[in-house]
Amino acid sequence: MGTTTNTTVATDTTEPPCFSADQHVTLANGQIISIQNLAAGDHVLTMSDDGKRFVASEVAFFIHAEMNRTSVFYTVTTVSGHQISVTPDHYIRVENNGYIIASQLTLNYSLFVAHLNHPVRIRSIKKEFKAGLFSPVTFAGTILVNDVFASCYCLNNLRGTHYEKHHLYAPFRLWYYIAKYYLRFGSDIYDMPRDNIHWAIGIYVHYGHYVVFIYRSLRALFLMSLIEFFIRISEIIHPILIKHVYY
Repeated sequence: MGTTTNTTVATDTTEPPCFSADQHVTLANGQIISIQNLAAGDHVLTMSDDGKRFVASEVAFFIHAEMNRTSVFYTVTTVSGHQISVTPDHYIRVENNGYIIASQLTLNYSLFVAHLNHPVRIRSIKKEFKAGLFSPVTFAGTILVNDVFASCYCLNNLRGTHYEKHHLYAPFRLWYYIAKYYLRFGSDIYDMPRDNIHWAIGIYVHYGHYVVFIYRSLRALFLMSLIEFFIRISEIIHPILIKHVYY
């Protein structure tokens, strides 16, 4: 019978979204490497959002990369024997429920696993201390770790869903793309440090509540602008249509 742990939502919003150091990723060429050896510019395998096909995505930066640190991880094992270890607030893709954080997982959920044609039920969830904190961010915002489909993000001060977090980190992905492909800077300019959280991301997360407020306000403003635009267009088109009908 599977085992599980207390699934209370984690409240420590300072912990970065990370995978433990003993995890592995698959490069686009099929090579399997330790997540410790992954670097910005590498192309890794992930999956489409519905979990039905493979997608290659470039690693843009690391939110965090630190080997000599121990933290609490949720080690989730599926009935197929696949296993992934993530920090409590890290998002994982589950069947029918989108992305939820690891501390909310139960044995009733099923995960998406590479090379299998169907989601796989969770067999056990173990809370344990493990070494290393590694959080690569791809352009897709997702990654296959130990063949398990997971998000690159977590629930921290940048409150929001996986999809909102992907939008919120867009400026950093944009900087990487411009610096590397347009300005032709060396990797020392756009790559993140490997021993801690980058200072820019640290500030971004620290003021996350304000960042999210601005993001949601702009999104709401854009939506209202679209509605207003639709109303204006309707006011112009409607009389023309009415006139056409009657004449």
